[in-house]
Amino acid sequence: MSGQKRIAVMLATAKTKDRRLVRGILKFSHHKDDWELHPFYRPLDGEFPLDMLKQFDGIIARIDHPEIERRVSSMDIPTIRVSAFNETGLLPTVMADYRAAGHHAAEHLIEIGLKQFAFYMKQPRYSGRLCREGFADALGRHALSCHFPPHNLLTDQNDPFEEVSDALVRWVDSLPKPVGIFCSCDNDGRTILQVCDRLGINGTDQVAVIAVNNDDMICELCQPKLSSVDLLHENVGYSAAELLDGVLDGQQPDEQTTWIEPGAVVSRSSTSMLAISDPIVRRSLLFIRNNIEKGISVEDVIQHVDVSRATLDRRFNAALGHTVAHAIRQSRIRRAKDLLAKTDMALPDIAVRTGFRYQPRLSTAFKEATGQTPREYRQCRRT
Repeated sequence: MSGQKRIAVMLATAKTKDRRLVRGILKFSHHKDDWELHPFYRPLDGEFPLDMLKQFDGIIARIDHPEIERRVSSMDIPTIRVSAFNETGLLPTVMADYRAAGHHAAEHLIEIGLKQFAFYMKQPRYSGRLCREGFADALGRHALSCHFPPHNLLTDQNDPFEEVSDALVRWVDSLPKPVGIFCSCDNDGRTILQVCDRLGINGTDQVAVIAVNNDDMICELCQPKLSSVDLLHENVGYSAAELLDGVLDGQQPDEQTTWIEPGAVVSRSSTSMLAISDPIVRRSLLFIRNNIEKGISVEDVIQHVDVSRATLDRRFNAALGHTVAHAIRQSRIRRAKDLLAKTDMALPDIAVRTGFRYQPRLSTAFKEATGQTPREYRQCRRT
């Protein structure tokens, strides 16, 4: 068909995140009658004959090497890069916002009552450095600090089946407990859970582990199952395709790097602990967690733990820095985020399921908590 735009898609579809990127690209292409996708099932690397690319009108590619990026940028073919490697400024890039993922991980660990935190990254990745920066920044806002492993634990090797080192075991064992450990990717999270297993502290309230990417094939097979920040790679792919479409029409990107907001933390049993020493607060939070869809109120919590509201609020403030009403509201918002991102449930039904009862109440509380309306939140996570 004449007028077709031939688009080369160069992603390693053996990787879960790249398959998700492709799904996003495909979803955008369904809106474009003049797009013709040509998948190569591999990243754009030094082994690929670059002259082959001259037959295409546009390219979406994972490019992880600066020299390859330089050579592609000189070819004058509209190209969008989707790599999570260092920004070079040579090609327009679309990336998940790893700093924001670090923020989400920190807030999740703080919400379960932790006061001690650590960050682990096996390889010195750019994406991992962004995760670390976001994590430390979020902790700093709460006047909390973070423990980092000694430099000799970093490695350039990327073997997920490598034996857990004794040095890593000693580092985790030396951390003050209870502790929340944020890992730069799901494989790193699996490694830390293996360390905890060697130390005999898996399934205890000593260590909570959270990672990034939410690769369910990794997270669900971990013991315990691994909590992870969903980076919404499908949205990254969709946005990359949308950006390329604009470039093909003669538009210039507003920014050299487009950052895509991650989704919520997918909470699994690796962060199911409640690191709360106060038994009344702990019982209250468990009651809230298990009954949030029943429209519970502060009075229901008071009746469950059998103390006065003044006493309960005083103990909540001492343990967590906020009231029991705030804890209920946080739990409702978290549940609303989950339903908005993962279901097609209508907003009035979500309002009922999360205890807000009516959609206007849900919308007001959600906008105050997140800065977005429920519809805006759903749209940006389900592009």
